[in-house]
Amino acid sequence: MSGHTYLLSKERPRFDIHRMNQLCKEYKGYLVEVDTISEQVFLRKYLRRKGYLVDIIYTGFTDLGSEGKFYHIESKKPMPNLTWKWWNPDNWKNEEHCVNLANDGMNDLRCNAKGRYLCELNYELY
Repeated sequence: MSGHTYLLSKERPRFDIHRMNQLCKEYKGYLVEVDTISEQVFLRKYLRRKGYLVDIIYTGFTDLGSEGKFYHIESKKPMPNLTWKWWNPDNWKNEEHCVNLANDGMNDLRCNAKGRYLCELNYELY
């Protein structure tokens, strides 16, 4: 995506949205904030082509403290109208408060599952 640089974690730790966002800040970024459907499609196609969509890919969106109202952990902006997986968000067992980028749309899931996290950096790599 023009003007965006992304960094996908190699490791698959138990996710902690605050800790992972802090790790992204070490690279002068933040957990990915998907702004548009075109950015969502770009990321899904790229990650699928690379074979990464078999993993959980966490974003910076959450509804912690505001059930059903997803926002970005860094910018605090409301989550834009993106494509969700069928029947999502569903807050299964009242435990799903983080969002991952899945093959067929955004998905809410537990915030402590093991998975990769995607950082969006504030600069372009050349």
